[in-house]
Parts: sequence; structure tokens; C-alpha cells
Amino acid sequence: MTKVSGSFTTGIEKTADLSPPAIECQWEVDFDGEPDLEKVLLGYYRKHYEDGLQRVITEQARAFAVPLASMQREIDALRKARAVVDTQTDADAALAALDHFNGVYKKSLAV
Repeated sequence: MTKVSGSFTTGIEKTADLSPPAIECQWEVDFDGEPDLEKVLLGYYRKHYEDGLQRVITEQARAFAVPLASMQREIDALRKARAVVDTQTDADAALAALDHFNGVYKKSLAV
């Protein structure tokens, strides 16, 4: 029996506020069979498997950019709405802005 293994790391694009961890991939393949066939398979996997796997994982990691960008837009909108509340100098206007903010963002931000 022969084993081939490898590992690689693929990063995920960060946004202004979101920093997802990198994807760490470790792989291992076991071969059972004739020694000559194992040599051929071993050479093939060493040459092609990790490159192909890394291409697929990297492409999937790029797909994370869509939901991360959406979340970043929501964070930016929340900051902008909160800035309206924080910059009010008139007490009545501040309360009205806070009521509007609480109407738009009904869920508590406390974790």
C-alpha cells in the first residue's frame, strides 16, 4: 500500500470589517494493488491532484466574496444610520432619529 498526501492554504478575500480565516486543506490518498500500477498512480497524483484540488478550492473561496460584500454593505448601512442618530444636536431630532433607527433595525445588536 502506498500513500500520497499534501496540504495547501487558500485565503478568502477580506472586507473592511470582515476577516475570514484562510481555508487549510490537507489531503491523503491510499493506493492498494500492484506495485507498478501504484507507481503510475503515485506519479499522477503527485503531479496533478493537488493542483486540481487547489484550483477548485480557490474558486470556491472566491465565491465567498459575494456574501461577504453583502454583509459589508449591511454593516456600512448600519454605521451610516447610527451616525445620523449620533450627530443630532437637537434632543427631539435625536429621539426621532433613534426611533427611526430602532424601527429599521429591530433586532438587538447585543450578542
